[in-house]
Amino acid sequence: MTPDPTDPMPADGLPSLGIHVWRAGDQCTLALDGELDLSSVDLLSEAIQEVRAGGAVRVIVDLSRLGFMDSSGMHALLTAASELGDDGRGLTIVPGHGRVQRALEVAGLVDVLPFAPPPPPTR
Repeated sequence: MTPDPTDPMPADGLPSLGIHVWRAGDQCTLALDGELDLSSVDLLSEAIQEVRAGGAVRVIVDLSRLGFMDSSGMHALLTAASELGDDGRGLTIVPGHGRVQRALEVAGLVDVLPFAPPPPPTR
C-alpha cells in the first residue's frame, strides 16, 4: 500500500506535523499540516523561536490544513501570541477547518487569539 502524503497518521502509527515555512521580507508564514498535539507541539514552538530569532516582525500561523489540535497546541498558540506581542511583533492565525476551529471555539480562544478575518465570499 502506498502511503497517502495527506494522511496525518503515517504507517508507523505516530502522529505527524508538517510545518511549511515561507518568508517574505519581515513576514514569515508557518503553514501547519497534520496533527498538532502533545507529541508534535515542540516542533511548532521551535519553528516560532527560529523565525523570532531570524527577525520576523509578523508571523502568520496557518491552521487551514491542520487535521487535529489538542490543548497543548492551543497553549502553544497562546504562548506565541504573548511572546511575539512582548517583543513588539505580530501574530496572525489563519483559522482551521472543522473540528480544529470548533475546538478553538469551545475553548473560548476565537475572541482571544489574533485570527485573520475570513476571506470575502466568492460569487
